[in-house]
Amino acid sequence: MDSESLPDNVIPQDIMLQINEPEDNLQTKKHSKSLIHNHFTLNEINNKYNCNYCNKSYKVAEDGSTSTLWKHFKGKHNELYLEINQITEALNKLEISQSLAFTQESFRNDLVHWIIVDDQPFTVVQNTFFQKMIKRLNSNAIIPSSDTIHNDIIKIFNDEKEFLKNKLQKLSGKIFLTLDGWTTVLDFSHLEGPHSGENIASKLFEVLKEFNLLSKILGISTDNAFNMDKMFNKFEYICNYEGIKFDADNQRVRCLAHIINLAVQNILKALKGEAPENENEILQENVSIGSILGVVTKLRILITKIRASPQRKERFKRQCVALNVKSLELIPDIRTRWNSTFYMIKRAFCLREPLHNLAAADKELSSYLLNSIEWDKLNEIQGLLECFQKATIEMSSENSPTLGQTVPIYNYLIDNIEDFLEETNTKSNDVINAANDAKSKLQQYYLSSDRLVYVIATSTNQNPLAAHISKKRKTSFIDELEVYLNEPPENFDMDVLAFWKVHENKFPNLSKMAKDFLAIPGTSVPVERVFSGGTDLITQRRCSLNPEIIRKSMCLKAWLKYKNKN
Repeated sequence: MDSESLPDNVIPQDIMLQINEPEDNLQTKKHSKSLIHNHFTLNEINNKYNCNYCNKSYKVAEDGSTSTLWKHFKGKHNELYLEINQITEALNKLEISQSLAFTQESFRNDLVHWIIVDDQPFTVVQNTFFQKMIKRLNSNAIIPSSDTIHNDIIKIFNDEKEFLKNKLQKLSGKIFLTLDGWTTVLDFSHLEGPHSGENIASKLFEVLKEFNLLSKILGISTDNAFNMDKMFNKFEYICNYEGIKFDADNQRVRCLAHIINLAVQNILKALKGEAPENENEILQENVSIGSILGVVTKLRILITKIRASPQRKERFKRQCVALNVKSLELIPDIRTRWNSTFYMIKRAFCLREPLHNLAAADKELSSYLLNSIEWDKLNEIQGLLECFQKATIEMSSENSPTLGQTVPIYNYLIDNIEDFLEETNTKSNDVINAANDAKSKLQQYYLSSDRLVYVIATSTNQNPLAAHISKKRKTSFIDELEVYLNEPPENFDMDVLAFWKVHENKFPNLSKMAKDFLAIPGTSVPVERVFSGGTDLITQRRCSLNPEIIRKSMCLKAWLKYKNKN
């Protein structure tokens, strides 16, 4: 809005007020109050505010609130309202900018951080338009070369690594690892030679020794690959040879999200509906018209053939329009995308009528037309898979998937499958068999989790006095446990780690155990995103990066994000 359209005494006065009142500390609420009062005149006789732009007046609130004035301004003088907000935001940004005064050192440091965290190529500093933008922002800025960026990354990596080492050394409790990484990446090492269990164990030992963490290991979480079994045996051997106690059986936690995926694959295998590696695999298969296909496979082929043909996709959209159905994208299921079969079936139900009509009218697709009985079976499968989808979402969170939630999730899945099986009279035999296969897979790993009781028993810090613990100390611990067990239950939604932080004075021994044990990740899924992020780092523009600079870049990215978040 042009200020010339306003009375001379309004906006200039407002601007002067903002510039000359630093004692307001640039807080939004204080600015908002001073700003809104400049657009009303106080009548002290009747104790009312009169709007400067219309004849409305409002009684002064006893609590000093200005919400009524703001509501009037927003409804009746919206352009002015928006302008005041813009001024307030600008002043708040001014406070930030004042605390971020330009220096060449801070600029160079921030530039490297941006390049690392945003996966920019080092050569971005050579881009003409990038250089113009920086010079426009600050003509005194000296833009470093790509070689300087490379050297700065090495320096910052070494600094951040020392910071992390010191922080980890100061921890009073134990640490828990995942071999892909978890809350923050410890290291991202280039593995020379085959990815054998022996090689992984040697590299893991090397990294932990470098960080002085070998004596602080509580346990390790990994996926269920065969080489991980060999890795644990080899790592146990190396540790014991070096005089470090490590028990492969009792200090390993298998990734629950991977176990969930194995259970789902068992379901699909029993239903003859295993997901392919990719959509091309389906198109290349020679499926004869007379083949007996599982219902999931029929749906998958139908969806894949529609997605592979632009003409069919267009006809499918026209069917959606004709049936007044929202034109959604058909979802294929791929083996590496967990829960994609569930999402494929769920989306297919949303588009059931258009799918039916298109398949019925297409000679090639008619072989994969689903009848009502098959749709009923798909509905059963969807119901069976839904609990796995919910569990995976819970376990895939970066902040919540601790081992304390693993057993409840196991119980949740097994209970859901048992509830599903109780209604056997309404379900087909192959779906029932699939549910039993999934239950068996879950129970196979669930029963092995009792080994973790050993981890709980040994999770508190060990010291030379541990063997001489007095009877009195043992008794006090038992008393502490009894007091805890007699406490009324807390809110189910309460963060369990937050609970122990609040109660660490009341339950000092139990809280130490809680800090160690409850921080154990139940899944390595969140950190696999670090590896997924590698595709953003190692692009065609950056394919010449050597393994060591890739390692430093990936570690720095994770470390800097963690520091910024905390």
